[in-house]
Amino acid sequence: MLGTGLGAVTRFKLTNIFSQFHKKFIATFVVNIVGCLIAGCLLPFALSNWFSVTTLGFVGGFTTYSTFNNEASRLLLKKTK
Repeated sequence: MLGTGLGAVTRFKLTNIFSQFHKKFIATFVVNIVGCLIAGCLLPFALSNWFSVTTLGFVGGFTTYSTFNNEASRLLLKKTK
């Protein structure tokens, strides 16, 4: 729970900082790519208890697919209008 909360707050902060320079969709996409890279780097530690906290918790909250899907849908609806 703590890892997921920290991941979500970190995603929110980074998305807000990055979206000042680019579109919000691109910011969320970059955050998701970074989260995938972090998960890949932590994979060798899969048998460790910290793997659950970091990858499943922090990275899971950091890369929330629902945020990416929501922003992609909004972008698509904005383009079709």
